[in-house]
Amino acid sequence: MGETRGNPEVILISSEARLISALLRSSRVRVRCFSSTADYDAWRAAGTRETAVLGSLVDRLVDCDGYPPQLQLALDWLRNQASVPPLKVFAEVACPRRTFFRAWSRAVQISPAEFLQRLRALHARALLAHGATAEDAVRLTGCRSVCVLRQLLLRWH
Repeated sequence: MGETRGNPEVILISSEARLISALLRSSRVRVRCFSSTADYDAWRAAGTRETAVLGSLVDRLVDCDGYPPQLQLALDWLRNQASVPPLKVFAEVACPRRTFFRAWSRAVQISPAEFLQRLRALHARALLAHGATAEDAVRLTGCRSVCVLRQLLLRWH
């Protein structure tokens, strides 16, 4: 457990979305999740310069006023992540996936997959603008390759 700007922070390394969800529901501390020790080590090696970007990017894409609590919790979790997670992980963070998708479709006009794609594109642009390599941007945005990253950036230009 660490501390960020006076707020307690928990570092969790787990690919188990249910564990992450349970921790988020029962805790008032900031939780930063990584799916592997390699992701955590990469985050530590890079420092915090690239991690502060994701929260503001989420806010640029959605306005959470009036969103159901499950979506607000999922988006709060997303704001604190070092990289854009896969849709399955994002959808299971705060509630069962079925509940998440129903709440999302009622509250947001774009699909969660499209939202994450747009977030990946914004995150990649921010990373590249701050001097990250294409390989770092691929890793931190959740893209499979530099080619996929290029296609993503062209699509959401």
